[in-house]
Amino acid sequence: DAIAVRHQKGLAAELRAAGIAAELYLGTSGMRAQLKYADKRRAPVAVIAGEDEFASGYVTLKDLVLGEMMAKEITDNAQWREDQPAQLLEPRASLAAGVAEMLAREHQQREKEVTETERKLAKRQATFEEAEARLRASHQALQAERDELGTMRKSVEAELAAKRQESARKEAESLARRDQVERDVKAVEQRA
Repeated sequence: DAIAVRHQKGLAAELRAAGIAAELYLGTSGMRAQLKYADKRRAPVAVIAGEDEFASGYVTLKDLVLGEMMAKEITDNAQWREDQPAQLLEPRASLAAGVAEMLAREHQQREKEVTETERKLAKRQATFEEAEARLRASHQALQAERDELGTMRKSVEAELAAKRQESARKEAESLARRDQVERDVKAVEQRA
């Protein structure tokens, strides 16, 4: 109806004048299709203003973000329909203020979510840094053990080389004594 569309255009103009982005659905679909359209457009708030609302002097504000969050936690559909926690009646005269309040609430909720996400990320970062420090310490400990084993190996190799030299020296001395004994025996036999 042309009068309703004129009223709705007035509401959209009022919201825009208050610095609130507004889009008017001009299709002929029912309410469900209109709300699906608003969801698809990622609209945070839907203003429901038909002939009944204009006659009563009120509009219905539907917080689509809150509704989406709460819908995930629904356990009792009848109670949900009765309470309609994401929907409220707002006097026509305070439309812009009511929408601005819903948007501010949504902004605060998003800020809380961002803060919580940042807190979780900081905690994960700290956990990662702790694990990285432990890994670095383990790597350093392994490197120190490797270095110590290398030093021990060199020491053992030096000790073995020294023992081999000592053994070779003793064997050479023993051979020299044996040769000397053999020469002495031959000399004694030749004298005899």
